[in-house]
Amino acid sequence: MQRVGLRIAQHTQDTVHEHIRFRQALFRSAKAGEVARADHQTRIRALDVNIRTIKLFSNRRLAAQTLDEQFA
Repeated sequence: MQRVGLRIAQHTQDTVHEHIRFRQALFRSAKAGEVARADHQTRIRALDVNIRTIKLFSNRRLAAQTLDEQFA
């Protein structure tokens, strides 16, 4: 009977550890998602700046030079 109680306790402990590992994996996944989202938003903003600069300058060479200076 004691052996059965020991197995149940071990199973419960394994379940708790698995739950903790699962929660940690979810947290890391959420953090990775936040980083990817922030990176994506940064790229979108940079693209918007590029588009606005090109629209602002009718001369594409001047627009390209301005962009090069801005991101240098």
